[in-house]
Amino acid sequence: MAKLNDHQIHLLHDSLITRGRTLRITEKGEVHSLLLRPRKIRQSESPEMAATMKAKWQDPEYRAKMEAYRQRQRENPKPYFRRGIPDGMTKKEANEMFLEARLKAKEDILNMKVNGDLEIDPRAEEALETAITIMRSKMNQRDQLAAARLVLEYTKAKPQAKSEVTVKGTEDWIFQITNGATEED
Repeated sequence: MAKLNDHQIHLLHDSLITRGRTLRITEKGEVHSLLLRPRKIRQSESPEMAATMKAKWQDPEYRAKMEAYRQRQRENPKPYFRRGIPDGMTKKEANEMFLEARLKAKEDILNMKVNGDLEIDPRAEEALETAITIMRSKMNQRDQLAAARLVLEYTKAKPQAKSEVTVKGTEDWIFQITNGATEED
């Protein structure tokens, strides 16, 4: 290993820290670079995987299948997304769950209208329906809580702090000082 002076070590340390590495200096003054966090080996960096993929792409059937798949992805990318689908669910299960949650949301909004709790325009009603749908679905807890907060914010009034304020005149104050002291004893 190279022996460096303090200034060179400092410069080297700064450049390595930005790339997720740190330095370890032995008692002899030798400098070693250490990883701060383990780095994933990419498929392209793994020799075994690279050889396997190279062999697969040499097969004309595999190449044709993959080119057709990529062409379908380019033409219609929507079926290849998983955005909005909870983990552990298929798209079909998620769509059924969202349909059920949407029906419950529509029912809840109808109940609010019948009870007279809700009088809003159709755009706000649609937004409220979406929020209730998210709240009733099996999305992650953060999204559900944000939707619940939104529904409460626009459908229920916040509780008001009650405080009684009495304004007393000077006569009442004088009366309290003079006569109030004798009445309390």
